[in-house]
Amino acid sequence: LIRDSDKEALKPPYVDSVIRFDISPDGRTIAAIGNQGIVYLLSPDNGDILKQWQAHDGLADIQFSPDGKRLFTAGHDKKLRLWNVASGKLLDERAAETYCTNTLAVLPDGERVSTGGGGYRASIPGSTIGATEGKTDGDYALRIWRFADESNASTSSKP
Repeated sequence: LIRDSDKEALKPPYVDSVIRFDISPDGRTIAAIGNQGIVYLLSPDNGDILKQWQAHDGLADIQFSPDGKRLFTAGHDKKLRLWNVASGKLLDERAAETYCTNTLAVLPDGERVSTGGGGYRASIPGSTIGATEGKTDGDYALRIWRFADESNASTSSKP
């Protein structure tokens, strides 16, 4: 759904619903996900598809890296994936044992990503993402994933 204050709202016909979206740091691209598990990179000017690819069986969240060159996706398949925005190529992937990939937040260094389970959105100091409640499935954990050294950096459980 694209809306300009003086224009009619446009709903791209290829997206049945927009579950989550993020805007690139330079403002030139919208990354949107719907029920189909497909990432759509869209023009904010007219909603045209710039690029698209199948990312997961079901997508839960999406966010650009601080430099806008990479895109993180969290899926209902218990996976966190890192993509190259220019090519749509999968760069890296992390798999979880539980449903802790309902939400994500990229830390300012662009190398660590926080994921939350049970529908509780991760809240990172300095991040624009706030805490919200959603679904109540998952393990209610907050995890920090490090993509630089391929480790799950830390885990903390919901009180």
